[in-house]
Amino acid sequence: MTKIRAFQLALYSVFILLFNALFFLLGSFPAPASVWIAYGFIHVAYAAMLLSPLMRGRARGSRAFAVSTFGASALYFLLVLGSGLVTILIAPEQFRWALAAQLVLLGGYALLLLPSLIANEYASKPVEKHYRNLPFVQTARKQLEPHRGNAYVQALYELFKQSPTNSNPDLADDEQRILAMVDQLVQAAQNGANGTITALVGDITQALEQRNAQL
Repeated sequence: MTKIRAFQLALYSVFILLFNALFFLLGSFPAPASVWIAYGFIHVAYAAMLLSPLMRGRARGSRAFAVSTFGASALYFLLVLGSGLVTILIAPEQFRWALAAQLVLLGGYALLLLPSLIANEYASKPVEKHYRNLPFVQTARKQLEPHRGNAYVQALYELFKQSPTNSNPDLADDEQRILAMVDQLVQAAQNGANGTITALVGDITQALEQRNAQL
């Protein structure tokens, strides 16, 4: 465990330790059920706030999503803490109202958070697919490397070498199609099928230039 992680855990533990110390030192026991309801929901809300940054995916803007998720979780925690303190300090006998208030807050938090989680999950799918295809140029060059003795393959190799290594998630399908044609080209080179090589090099060159033009 790094020092930064240790310091973070220590910081996150301050509230829990302080709250529990005051709760058990100053509270009267046995406590009513409403008090334990407030106690439990406060801890759940605090855990939800701490874990909210882990909800983000690979989608573009996921950092902003993580910030907004943390903000919603922090607001939920503050509301739960406020209502819980009211229950513990002022109205410990109001069992039904205490439970109803916590359930309403939990339902509001879920309605606020779940649509964003679903949208972020959908947005992350093409990015995850593209993440697997990031070494597009490097992969193609590696496949073509053993067959550079062929002049057509050499020219295509140089074109890949000069192509941008950065990419765009919208081009993931095009890049996958180009790599499939490169596989066919490698097989043709292994079999000495010069006619197929010439045709595939032309198709790959055209597709690669179209891909590069969009970057």
